[in-house]
Amino acid sequence: MHRQEFINKLKNHAIKGWHQYKILPSLTIAQAILETGWGKSSLGNNLFGIKADSSWTGKKQLATTNEYVNGEKITIQAWFRDYNTIYESLEDRYRFLQAKRYAKVVGEINYKTACMEIWKAGYATDPQYPAKLIQIIEQNNLQGIDRQAMLPVISNWALEGWNFCTSKGLIDGTRPKDNMTREEFAVLLRRVIK
Repeated sequence: MHRQEFINKLKNHAIKGWHQYKILPSLTIAQAILETGWGKSSLGNNLFGIKADSSWTGKKQLATTNEYVNGEKITIQAWFRDYNTIYESLEDRYRFLQAKRYAKVVGEINYKTACMEIWKAGYATDPQYPAKLIQIIEQNNLQGIDRQAMLPVISNWALEGWNFCTSKGLIDGTRPKDNMTREEFAVLLRRVIK
């Protein structure tokens, strides 16, 4: 799979993850890239290398992995969570990151801080983990997806008002220097004349 295809496959769900769980899309996608080598890993759709501890009741797979202990890289065998689809993996990770130890990751809007905080919370043992994530984010402009995710969500009534007012030629999309935008006025007007 081409790299941009891999990003595109995760993009909408990563944006949804921001709206529902407040996990930065750039962090989500960068972790999936790093943990799977751009989707090449075959750990049962586990995009994030989440291990299956004793509380995990779902499917699991035994695999060889690298860990860092006292700064030294070692190879171990460990059980990893196994999912039917990558989207199950995404949803499970969002819930996994709601644990108290990841509190500084949830809602963080700076991708560099989020990368550092997820590592500090113990997500990975590799001392270069934050730097690797940041490099992936910057090389692939994933921070642009963060900006897109943080745009205001337009409600249906606002969209209806927008469509009505543009069809009547009442707005042209520019913002005046006053307190209310033309779009906001158009929505208000639409509500008044219903």
